[in-house]
Amino acid sequence: MNFRIDFAPLLSWPLITGFALVCAVALAYLFWNKRRGTSLRLVTAALLLASLTNPVIRQDEREALPDIAAVVVDESPSQSYGQRTAQTKAALADLKSKLAALGNVELRVVTVSANQDGEGDGTRLFAALNKLEADIPKERFAGAFLITDGQVHDVPEALTGLQGPIHT
Repeated sequence: MNFRIDFAPLLSWPLITGFALVCAVALAYLFWNKRRGTSLRLVTAALLLASLTNPVIRQDEREALPDIAAVVVDESPSQSYGQRTAQTKAALADLKSKLAALGNVELRVVTVSANQDGEGDGTRLFAALNKLEADIPKERFAGAFLITDGQVHDVPEALTGLQGPIHT
């Protein structure tokens, strides 16, 4: 919890400053002439000035939101050769455990088969990544992980739209 004091003055700051100067001069005159009740008048003027500034104590309760990491897993036909399917599953399990160990990281995983969106031939990992990233607030995007054999057919020429690192 955070506590802070904000001021919402009832009058403008120049008027409050002018009033404070008038009070200071009047109290200095009374103090210099050794008038009775000067200390009581000083306390009263201070309370009046404080009330004109209208202090407000604010208490904030903040909760840290986790970062979000995007994982795109390639499950295209080229991933079925040799041990690639097992390696992909092992890489995903290892990535999940390492990110869970960090704490404060939410993981969003999407799998991509060949030509899921109906646009041409080949694996479209970046189309899936763009759809996944569209649902993630920019300030919470931690980065993206692509688990693939490297046979990707929609690699953009410039990766200007992404707000974080990409690991393959």
